[in-house]
Amino acid sequence: MSRFEVFLSFLREYFRGSTGQAEFREIFICKGDPATAKVKDRGVVWLRGLDTYLSTFVKSTRGLREWNFFMGVGFLTEPGLTSPVLEKMLYDRLAFDFDSEEDPDTAVSQALSFAEYLNNKYSVTPIVFITGFKGAHVVVPLSEPVDWEVYQLLWKKLYNEMTVDQRKLVDVNMLQWNRVDRVPLTYNIKENNARFCRIIYPREFSWEDFSWAELKPLDPERVKIVKVVVPQVVKPRVITASAGKRSWVWNVVEKGLPDGRKRFILHVLVPYLVNINNKSEEEVLEICREFLDNSCRNHNNCSKVYDSWTRSVIKSARVHGFKGFGLSKLKEKDPELYTLISEALSAEAMHEH
Repeated sequence: MSRFEVFLSFLREYFRGSTGQAEFREIFICKGDPATAKVKDRGVVWLRGLDTYLSTFVKSTRGLREWNFFMGVGFLTEPGLTSPVLEKMLYDRLAFDFDSEEDPDTAVSQALSFAEYLNNKYSVTPIVFITGFKGAHVVVPLSEPVDWEVYQLLWKKLYNEMTVDQRKLVDVNMLQWNRVDRVPLTYNIKENNARFCRIIYPREFSWEDFSWAELKPLDPERVKIVKVVVPQVVKPRVITASAGKRSWVWNVVEKGLPDGRKRFILHVLVPYLVNINNKSEEEVLEICREFLDNSCRNHNNCSKVYDSWTRSVIKSARVHGFKGFGLSKLKEKDPELYTLISEALSAEAMHEH
């Protein structure tokens, strides 16, 4: 067996996961630094076609030094999907990223301490692998797949059990339903520098001997989680449609978006509210907050967008008198955002008035 075939065997094992059930998982690869890479690909790959897929980009182990490899934390439960769908996702591992640009060694040390804590308390064997530049990742295998709701509860529970110093180093943006995580025993390429992502806990693994079976997975039943259920309170409506037919913009506000929130606010929502609806700054701000809340509630798109940024967009819209892109112009100027809006709305809502 060639070295490249050995690598492919490892990659299949890592893809399959601790439960052995993953058949479809998202893969993201890029040639060189992800920030500047011109050759990249991201999509759902079938385990049986993984070798063929990879060979279209990488031909040898020597070529691996040029490529970054990322793999979905979750896997899809149905064939035929070309991109992740939340309702079709299950998760067989928890992923935590410990980073410190100023002191990478401390990040690695804290990652190892966290792994030891999990081992002692929950009898689980995480893997810790160094990323080569800023710290280390901790991957916790699960004994059975869980859905996104349980994944979040488990991730937050373990995050809250970290020390204060550990939490300061953890990237909370890892908590995303369609997150891809770096693959260990591959290379981290940044600005033409390549660092091998060695597994350092529970021991040094190689392509030849990595196996999930050697690791003790976390039984979700062992983690005591308190789920607080709060009765839904219907908030008073703030937004009102202007006279005449209701614009599609309001429908987007109500439904939220899975991505592109800031672009929608910048290029559509704020200009529309300021220069067409003549809303005050506070009214616009409240509507933007509602849109962000709905994006979080309906699409799990919850990263923080600060009011200070929104206020600056409002001021800019007033100064320049920009009224925002309509659907036809948006399709031309930002087809990705147009597609997101198209998928979020019904055919009737997509009719531009």
